[in-house]
Amino acid sequence: MVSITEVRQLIHDRPGISLRDLSWHFKVSAPMMEMMLDKLVSRGDVEVVHQVSCCGGDCGCSGEGHGKGYRLTLRAAAALQSKTE
Repeated sequence: MVSITEVRQLIHDRPGISLRDLSWHFKVSAPMMEMMLDKLVSRGDVEVVHQVSCCGGDCGCSGEGHGKGYRLTLRAAAALQSKTE
């Protein structure tokens, strides 16, 4: 089972990571990962970023998720940094 802490760390390591990539990395369904991301967004740890283009349109993502990524908020990044020092 993937933890919120692991998700937060990967988003820190790969700012702008997509839902698809997060789901693939942790081997969970997109809806399950989206629930975890929604929790992180509502807590103010993660924000949604809309990239101009994630792939040029040939990645297989479609609809609302196309070009959408996730990154840590400054507050969450600072908190994560202080834990590793």
